[in-house]
Amino acid sequence: MTSQNHSYVVTETSLHSTPLEARYVNVNDNSIEGLVHSTLPVKSIQFHPEANPGPVDSMHIFDEFLALLKVKGRDHQYA
Repeated sequence: MTSQNHSYVVTETSLHSTPLEARYVNVNDNSIEGLVHSTLPVKSIQFHPEANPGPVDSMHIFDEFLALLKVKGRDHQYA
């Protein structure tokens, strides 16, 4: 669960016919708090992973980001 203080949200229906899918969903109101692209190395979050729910509960987000930066020999068109 994360706190929210933003006025803009992505709706599930707005993702239809796009290569994006919900990755994180708020347990209280089902608002989408993170997206992932189906073919590109693109991920998003709309919360503060370093603060909530705890300092290590979201470390996988940072680990995935660092791993992406360390990939060698990948197609540089996305760099």
